[in-house]
Amino acid sequence: MKKVIILPVLILFSTAIFSQGVESAQLGAEFHEVATNGQPMGIQSYGSNKVEGSQFFYPTWTSGSVTTINNEVISKNYSFLYDKVRQQLFIKREGSSLVLLAEKDQMRGFTLNTDKVYNFVSASVYDPSDTTNFFEVLVSNNKGYSLLKLVKATFEKADQTDMVSMKDGDMSDKFVDDISYYISYNNGIPKKITSKEKSIEKAFPSVKGKIADYYNQHGKGTDDSFLTGLVLSLND
Repeated sequence: MKKVIILPVLILFSTAIFSQGVESAQLGAEFHEVATNGQPMGIQSYGSNKVEGSQFFYPTWTSGSVTTINNEVISKNYSFLYDKVRQQLFIKREGSSLVLLAEKDQMRGFTLNTDKVYNFVSASVYDPSDTTNFFEVLVSNNKGYSLLKLVKATFEKADQTDMVSMKDGDMSDKFVDDISYYISYNNGIPKKITSKEKSIEKAFPSVKGKIADYYNQHGKGTDDSFLTGLVLSLND
């Protein structure tokens, strides 16, 4: 039976966690603590002694906050760990070894404090049919254009029979990030875009002129900064 722990309005479960792998012995021990609460846990065994990339947005526990669907904020005395593979947020109270899994349908969003504050929101805020994913919010505008970033990681096990990889010495298991961008207008259903000018013009033809002006002034770009500048220009 799942063990249910209630914090202010947010329901958390200590439950079975089928993780694709953890990056340190410390994390491994902490997730084993979850498994001992009555449910089996499977941790991915690696085909090599080296793993590239990361299952987690940040490789260790960090401060942050969770906002519930009732706009209650939980932050003080808690640490957070975000799994990019399953789009899940783990929570741990300071001084406790118990790892909790936040229930997605009780969360509006969360923040992680690393080199800066990263803000995530449930995709269901923009698209009620998407109850799985979390968008990183790069630009937020309730009455204009918002820029959203989705990062999903997949685990790729090293192919021990691949002679080319063996020759190149590349026999590492890998976590590979799949990054995609979306623009939402007036908090509506997000439209997936690429960094190409025509992709954005097709999604939002009413501001084709502004899009063209931005590309004429700034050239071509593919990173967060370039797209953030573009969306901010659309809101001017």
